Amino acid sequence: MDEGFYLGKGIAAAVNMLNVPLVVIGGGVAGSFDLFEPTLKATLNDFLFMNANRNLRIEKTALGYEASLIGAGACALYGMERDGLI
Repeated sequence: MDEGFYLGKGIAAAVNMLNVPLVVIGGGVAGSFDLFEPTLKATLNDFLFMNANRNLRIEKTALGYEASLIGAGACALYGMERDGLI
């Protein structure tokens, strides 16, 4: 699948640059993660600096599509609390 290829290239570039141990796939993309996961992992094997990123984990969020809504709500509540509105 093209989605897995392009997502894999983007993730590989970010991980190669930042050397993070975990990438979490969320939002609407997480709903179809099982479909593009094999292509994503194959692309990562082609483009990652494997010696530096042996312990990299790719996971999908448990919150799925609602993750962005929950995050936006949390930010709004934090801002309101900080400003003394609640």
